Amino acid sequence: MTSLLVRAFGMLLGAGGVWACVNAMRAQAAARAWPTTTATVVHRGVTRVTGPNLGAPAFQFTPDVRCRYTVGGTVYEGGTWYPPAVLRPPRGTTAWAARMAASVPDVTPVRYDPAAPAVACLHLVPEWKLAAAAGAAGLVAAFALVM
Repeated sequence: MTSLLVRAFGMLLGAGGVWACVNAMRAQAAARAWPTTTATVVHRGVTRVTGPNLGAPAFQFTPDVRCRYTVGGTVYEGGTWYPPAVLRPPRGTTAWAARMAASVPDVTPVRYDPAAPAVACLHLVPEWKLAAAAGAAGLVAAFALVM
């Protein structure tokens, strides 16, 4: 009975992971089609991330880069590292986050959501990260099935 419960939990966990990865891949594909515009960096810094699943205290920092850009005559200020629906902001040490923020040029392209131009991102998530996460989730489900 316990083995059956462990298998069911593993299958649900793996299937949920695959589902989340597929949704992230869909959101990434939509963000890839977003138009780009030129933005000017108005702030660079490091932000300590708050919330659940923080991990080790030394790895709770994210680059904080805000840009100013114009769409259809309206000026917007903001931007996230990755498309918000795809992946949480990257996290690391203070030094790593500062290096990442400093790596963004003063004038940089941003992708913005044409349906909500206030939503913009600096980068897309590397495809290999999404594929690796989906593969790992699939392995969890497969392992639970053959356990």
